[in-house]
Amino acid sequence: MANRPEKRGKWAAAVLAVLASATLGGGAFAARGAVVEWWWIGKLRSPEPAERRAAAEKLVAMRSLRAVPHLIEAVRRDREEEIWHDAILVSNEEMSLDIVQVRRATPLLFALWKLGEPALDRIRAAHARESEAGENSDGRLIRLLEEFLLPGEPSLLPLP
Repeated sequence: MANRPEKRGKWAAAVLAVLASATLGGGAFAARGAVVEWWWIGKLRSPEPAERRAAAEKLVAMRSLRAVPHLIEAVRRDREEEIWHDAILVSNEEMSLDIVQVRRATPLLFALWKLGEPALDRIRAAHARESEAGENSDGRLIRLLEEFLLPGEPSLLPLP
């Protein structure tokens, strides 16, 4: 009879160990998306443009709003990032040509644009912070962020 409580204690400990393992495993499984997301966010700081571009594409595919400030910071550091205004000729229904205004963007800015409407609040906040920085502000970054905030601007196209 003295042996009985000891067996019950071992059984309870084994059950608790299985439950704890299942909980930890489930938590790790649930958090894997966030871990992958942060890994790609970290890749935005890579010195290699191809790695930054790949990271931006992955983050857009994940619809990562956490990536918005990191994309903006990557744009600040990469002086090659730009939006160009162009005009293209398009054939219309009357078989004549129309001039259409378009904007073309480099990869990081295009990725930021592809995050769409949900990213606008974070873009506005970044624009406000940068505008309030006074003489420490980055005029180029302010101008680029304004491209996302102006109503009626034509869609962005990726650079070929």
